Amino acid sequence: MIDFSCNNKNSISTFLVYLFIATAFLNITVKASDKSFICYSTTPWSVRMVESEMKRHNPYSNSWGYVEGTFLKSVEQLWRITGDSRYFQYIQNSLDAGFNSNGALKSYDISIYSLDEICEGRILLLMYNEGKGTTKYQNAIDTLRKQLKYAPRVAEGGFWHRANMKSNAYPHQMWLDGIYMANPFYAEYGKLFNEPEDFDDVVTQVTVMEKHARDSVTGLLYHGWDESKTQSWANPATGCSPSFWGRAVGWYAMALVDILDYLPAYYPDRPKVIAILQRLVEAIAKVQDPTHGTWYQVLDKGIREGNYRESSASCMFVYALAKAVRLGYIDQAYWNVVKKGYAGILDDFITTNKDSTINLIQTCATAGLGMSGGFYRDGSFNYYANQTVKSLNDGKATGPFVLASLEVEKTGLIVPPLDFTAKLQTARSAELTWNDKSYNATGFVIERKTNLDDNFKEIARIAKGTNSYIDQEVPSASSVTYRAFAYNDSSVSDPGRESVIDLTSVEHTDRKNTGFMLYQNYPNPFNPSTNIKYSVSKTSRVEIKIYDLLGREVVRLLDKTKAPGTYSLELNAGKLANGIYICKMESGKFSESKKLVLMK
Repeated sequence: MIDFSCNNKNSISTFLVYLFIATAFLNITVKASDKSFICYSTTPWSVRMVESEMKRHNPYSNSWGYVEGTFLKSVEQLWRITGDSRYFQYIQNSLDAGFNSNGALKSYDISIYSLDEICEGRILLLMYNEGKGTTKYQNAIDTLRKQLKYAPRVAEGGFWHRANMKSNAYPHQMWLDGIYMANPFYAEYGKLFNEPEDFDDVVTQVTVMEKHARDSVTGLLYHGWDESKTQSWANPATGCSPSFWGRAVGWYAMALVDILDYLPAYYPDRPKVIAILQRLVEAIAKVQDPTHGTWYQVLDKGIREGNYRESSASCMFVYALAKAVRLGYIDQAYWNVVKKGYAGILDDFITTNKDSTINLIQTCATAGLGMSGGFYRDGSFNYYANQTVKSLNDGKATGPFVLASLEVEKTGLIVPPLDFTAKLQTARSAELTWNDKSYNATGFVIERKTNLDDNFKEIARIAKGTNSYIDQEVPSASSVTYRAFAYNDSSVSDPGRESVIDLTSVEHTDRKNTGFMLYQNYPNPFNPSTNIKYSVSKTSRVEIKIYDLLGREVVRLLDKTKAPGTYSLELNAGKLANGIYICKMESGKFSESKKLVLMK
């Protein structure tokens, strides 16, 4: 098996990924399924999501805000990789839609000092860098920098999340969200305009937030911290809100990896930010759902009733971890978390429409702390879990999904077959089905193992374009396990989820006049001697053997050619140790196994 590391930057596979990305929506065929409408495509998911959003919204919106900034930043990264001028023009058109006719930002009021309003400023810096420094862009950049200069702060220097907005002001409060909203812009501004003192202020924001919001037990960060400890949601001892909200932690994780893009290698506090990232990543990995690979709305409450797997946080974590692995900030072992998480995102949250566009589902529409719209948000588990509005194609999730996809696509990673399921049709045939979301695979390998085998064995190779296979030679055993890989010319995926068929309780439809009955006394313990009755429909070789649970033959009861008829024999289990055994009969194409429970 090929171990394709994300550090293999110069591989042919990486080149092919970029070639795929630059060629959108090629070789698409369509196939209906019971679950959803499936498009088999060689187009990467990053491209498909951006193209889908461009089809749905052009410009992306007519507003100025952090949702716009989050999604357009992902389009910028796609443009940098592909060089497709359509993406740059889309970014500029969408940015311009956030300005009034007089060149001012729509609905922007500097006196509110909302950190949310800073986020889209990163797109202004893009335009400045690309020589699009029109007066309105420059004026908007200067205005946002002025907001940061005069923004109210906690005593240790962290920005208030928002001030001076009547009932919705958040005085003396720092939120994880705000670290992402303001500080990647702030760090890039410092680098672009040669203000190295800005780096110190950025690190202050990051460190003050971690100092007060980090939980020493889980390593996770609480959504908000109230310096004054006067908010109803604030812990009277720590000032922290009660819960670990997934997206809030996701914003903070993304902020860390993006801020590091602008802190110079020689900057003395750069290792401090990396250490914070390392601590956070360790905590994030521990609360990943072990089955689905995605993350929950309230991170540490897992399957507690009301909690749900949430898409924006999952995409943010995969992006942050994938980027951190690629740049060497965290251990390469976290790539396993990324792979599992990304496959889970595709499985849990991505659906396909008949026009080949895709959707990202299951995004918490909004959540916060304190008073909003006449409703007090107390930060409890019940508050977050009862945010029942789930957005479709919300920029807070689609932007991170594109960023996560781009990071994964740079490595040439192949996503394994998803939702892999094996179902027995007859005693000797099984149907295997799966969901293919691997844009860069060319085929699939199907493997099988029985309880009598030590290793999986390949039984089929199938070209891309199908999502099922019939195994017409199910072996005689008490159980059969199947798994599948996706592959192309240069790489192989991890195996998909294994699927096991228990054959001990199967009613065989091809028995005809051949049968097998095992008479033993239940409940146990039973008499060490028990009767085995069997019949054969035509002259054939008959084998009856006893196996232990490791698949080792422990007793051979019969190995003879028998004429048609009904027979019986006695099994004396007196020499066998207590435990569970498998009694197996084979006669021609007929095979059947039964459990034998021995408790003397």
